[in-house]
Amino acid sequence: MRTKSLTALAASIGVILATGTTQVMAQGFGLYNSDVATMGSAYAGSAANSENATVVQTNPAAISRLEGIQASTNATLILASSDIKNPVGSAPGTNKGDMVPQIIVGSTFVTVPHVGLENLSLGFGVYAPFGLKTNYEDTFQGRSFGDKSVVTVATFQPTVAYAFAPNLSVGAGLTINHINGLLSSGVSPAVPNASTELAGSDNAFGYNVGVMFSPIKDFDLGLTYHSKVDYKLTGSSEALNLPITNTPYTFMARGDGSLKLTTPDSLEFGASFKLIPTLDLKFGYTRTWWSTIKTLTPSSHFTSAGITPSVPLPAVYSAQIAATLNGSNASAEELNFKDTNMYSLGAAWQVHPKVTLRAGVAFDETPIQDKYRNVRLPLGDRTIFAVGANYKITDKTDVDFGYNYLMEQDAKINRADATKGIYQATFQNSGNLVALQLNHQF
Repeated sequence: MRTKSLTALAASIGVILATGTTQVMAQGFGLYNSDVATMGSAYAGSAANSENATVVQTNPAAISRLEGIQASTNATLILASSDIKNPVGSAPGTNKGDMVPQIIVGSTFVTVPHVGLENLSLGFGVYAPFGLKTNYEDTFQGRSFGDKSVVTVATFQPTVAYAFAPNLSVGAGLTINHINGLLSSGVSPAVPNASTELAGSDNAFGYNVGVMFSPIKDFDLGLTYHSKVDYKLTGSSEALNLPITNTPYTFMARGDGSLKLTTPDSLEFGASFKLIPTLDLKFGYTRTWWSTIKTLTPSSHFTSAGITPSVPLPAVYSAQIAATLNGSNASAEELNFKDTNMYSLGAAWQVHPKVTLRAGVAFDETPIQDKYRNVRLPLGDRTIFAVGANYKITDKTDVDFGYNYLMEQDAKINRADATKGIYQATFQNSGNLVALQLNHQF
């Protein structure tokens, strides 16, 4: 039973963190970048953007382009929808869909120019690069393959940038990351009341580096690299209502669990060209090396003190159960992610000295291959349609609005396991993202 619990965590967290960025809903239910301005143009040209303090995340080199001390803070509302069609399973159950609750995600950034040296600038950011919250109904037919999933990653990033010339700058940031995960699932249709849960956390470091170059006036190019991050989640493993072999009794087990996990690196290119004084055209491309994640193998340890039978039994039974659990070899979970590409095109049109309108479209590939798709992350390739606007409240303060509609290809699941049974279904997913951002120059 322990192996099922930890393998579920391995599969779930690995899948959850599959792509660069709770759901401002990049692929893998990661988060897209935190800038609401580029969100309005489908994230096109993010690496070449130098409009506000969110460049700490999107391209640290762009801090050198900002005037004065600047701050940006934002919030995004995520409204996800999932319909489950044509379900088939080993056990009866429901398939209500809509397992993702409404979520609000926020971030804050500050940049400070000319610190000590004329060409040296600093920046700081607090944001969420990854996250997930899903919760199927208690009677979900595919419960043995996944039930509740909660994963959050919070990042603090101090950053430095240096301008070699007015048209050339570089920047780098250290990412200090904290991850929390909680995942639960059923065990088998044969024991419908049994369940497993695993919770863990870790702190880990990574980095972002970027370069920004303007070969000619009104033409900006940006390149940003986000490093991989190595985690070792440690926490607790729990199993409830598991049967004791050859008896009518059940037991509960609580022990320690851990899992090594590496999130992949990515490279983003952005371009922005001012076609006329009031119209900017933008392009973006992101490559994410998800193929670094092939399999995940959990580890755990139980003691007799953590075994609680449903009725009083001699202590030797608890010791035997713990020894059996510890003697089981946790099977590796095959994920076999593939590398992904995201392409985006967008535009920004200044229709009034105080008003800029934005629009864009993007295509975002999923790292999940059909053969390995599961209920914790039933995603397909998606197209993003975006609109946005900026309004200047004063010369020092402005507000950005962004809206994304995510249209996703049908995602077919075909899972089979000797213990968990089978579950097949087609998931039809879509999403709406609504965001506001306040920018201020001090």
